[in-house]
Amino acid sequence: MPEVWQRQALSDVTELLHTKPCVLGLAVIGSCAGADDAIDAWSDVDFVVLVKDPDFEGFLQGDWLLDIGRLYCCARSRNERFNTVRAYYENGRRYDFLIASSAQWARCSEWNPNPVCRAVRCLFSHVPGFPGMVAADVPPMSPFPLQELTGLAEQFRFKGMMAAGKVARNDLLVALHLALDMFRDCCVLAMLLRDRELGSNHHRRGDGLNPLHELLREQVGPWDAEGILDAILRSSEAYEALANRLDPQQDDKSAPLVAHVERARRFIH
Repeated sequence: MPEVWQRQALSDVTELLHTKPCVLGLAVIGSCAGADDAIDAWSDVDFVVLVKDPDFEGFLQGDWLLDIGRLYCCARSRNERFNTVRAYYENGRRYDFLIASSAQWARCSEWNPNPVCRAVRCLFSHVPGFPGMVAADVPPMSPFPLQELTGLAEQFRFKGMMAAGKVARNDLLVALHLALDMFRDCCVLAMLLRDRELGSNHHRRGDGLNPLHELLREQVGPWDAEGILDAILRSSEAYEALANRLDPQQDDKSAPLVAHVERARRFIH
C-alpha cells in the first residue's frame, strides 16, 4: 500500500502554484506520475514547473518553498534546460522541482537528449503542448569513455602516495582526508560498473548489485597511523579490481604504492 503523503503533496503543491499568476504549468513526473505501486515511503515527488519569463528569476528567489512545509535544506543547480531545486523538509519528505522559463521551454525541441522520464502527468497547464516533451523515451545510456580511466587512476595513485607520506610525517588529518577520498574514487568506479552492467544510470534501489561492498566487506579503522595505511592498501586493492572489471586492458600498477605504504609503516615504528 503506497504512502499517502505523496498524494496529498500533489494536491498541496498544485493548489499552491495554481494561485501564482507567473506559473504557466505544472506536471508531476517519475514514480508519482505512474501507478501507485511504484511509490514507497522513500519516494520523492518530482515536479516540472513552467514560469513566465519576466517572473522567472523572482520565482526562483521566492519563498514559495516555505509554504509547502518546514524546509530543512535544499540543493540548487542550473543548466540550459532547467533550474533544479531539490528540497528536504523537516519531516524527511523530499520534493524535486525542475523549473523552466517559457523561453527555455520554447527551445525544448532542440534538446538532445530530451528530458528523461518514463511517466508524466499534467497537473495544470495554461500553454498548449505542456508538458509533452518531458515524456520523451529514455535515451540510451552513453558508455563511459574508458580512456578516462587512465586519468582517474593517476589521480587515485597520487592521493595514495601523498597520504602515505603524510602518515610518515604524522599529519594524520590530511592523510585521512586523502584516504577517504580514495574510497570515494572507488565508489565512482563501482557506480560506473553498476550502470554498465544494468544498462542504466537511474536506480530507484540498489538492485542487489553493490560491487564495492563485495570488495570492502571488512571494517576499516581505527583511524590511527596504521589504520590509515591499511585503508590506503584496501582502497587500492578495490580500485584496481574495479578498474579491471571496467576494462580488462587496464594494468595493475599498485606495486609502487604498496611499497610506499610499507616504507611509511616502517618509518613510524
